Amino acid sequence: ACALRPRSLLGPRRGAGRLRLVARITIRRPLKHVRTYDTGEAGEDSCTLVTQCSIDRLGRLITQAAHWRGAVAAAVVAYDGATGEHVAVREARRRIEAAVAEIGACGVGVGLPVRRTIALYEDGGLGLYPINAARNAALRLATTELVLLLDVDFLPSTGLHSTIAGSAAELRRRCVEERRLLVLPAFESCADACEAAALAAGGKPALAAAVVAGRAPTFAG
Repeated sequence: ACALRPRSLLGPRRGAGRLRLVARITIRRPLKHVRTYDTGEAGEDSCTLVTQCSIDRLGRLITQAAHWRGAVAAAVVAYDGATGEHVAVREARRRIEAAVAEIGACGVGVGLPVRRTIALYEDGGLGLYPINAARNAALRLATTELVLLLDVDFLPSTGLHSTIAGSAAELRRRCVEERRLLVLPAFESCADACEAAALAAGGKPALAAAVVAGRAPTFAG
């Protein structure tokens, strides 16, 4: 669900067991790039939040960007997850441009020269949401060595970006040089999205109280 890792893909692990190829299925061009939208200015940042979503979940992307005080790289697919249907490019562009305006306003509110990059892709007409291709496309948009891979339904807690920025040198050593992956704990709200946003804004004290009260169990995936 969420992990802090180097932007470069990890290589094969030593000693990993071998796999026998049973069948090979080739899917050509699962995603077709339509347009990339940039908000804010390019500035120095330690970590980019990387995510992906279908066009019907743009509201989640807007909320997530509002909770993150750094760079954002997101791949949005012209696909409606609720209906399972392809969304026409013209309609997708209309909806994403409205969302980009809101995300840009979030960046201005941060008060930092951070860039939020959102790229629109067609789904290739496969009839399925290409989650792996979308995630990899979003990764390619990031310009920092450290990235926070986060599903669009998750909200980063207040202070997470500043914590990462304050430990950037150590995290870079662990993740980039030693090629380690840091997995962050995730919790889910038993109430509604408003409470989830309040827990994220309240930071660790609010989350700890909700866990004790049984309102925020660990996320099971």
